[in-house]
Amino acid sequence: MAVYGHKQWDSKSAVLAHLSESHLPHVLVAAPDEAPRRFDSFAVAASASEFEIVVFSANASTRPQVLELDGHRRALVGFDSFLCWIDLARATVGPLLRIEGIFFEFIPVERRDHVVVVHELGALRVDSTGNVLWRADTDVVESFRMEADTLVLELMDATEVRRVLLASGDESPTG
Repeated sequence: MAVYGHKQWDSKSAVLAHLSESHLPHVLVAAPDEAPRRFDSFAVAASASEFEIVVFSANASTRPQVLELDGHRRALVGFDSFLCWIDLARATVGPLLRIEGIFFEFIPVERRDHVVVVHELGALRVDSTGNVLWRADTDVVESFRMEADTLVLELMDATEVRRVLLASGDESPTG
């Protein structure tokens, strides 16, 4: 299975018309109780079929991301202040997790079924089934970078950076 073909749509009606015309199965991911302002779709090719992951986002300035996990059996969607797990084999939506800040980016790690998620107020490591393995809560993250096995978070209005070990979520002794 592979996720490919991202498309941003102008409106909810445009993406719904596309889904109706294409006759492709799809899963819809949206933030509960939030008015969508951005509409994206990601095509997924499975062994015998295709389907689409459709994401309705409230934050129009941040592009949703989809990352395949666990040998292409699952995908993780990051958008707004949420993470959502998708079972690619069954084309079904799994757990939805609200994170502390706006989603920024996925950072793949050595295990195919784990990923580090960077967001506006820190980072967390999750597995392919929806478990949170660790959290590193911070003030507002202004930027971030990787240095070997350490995530370096630069915080707004701070003179020092926060260094987080990817394996444990602990503060790096060099931080």
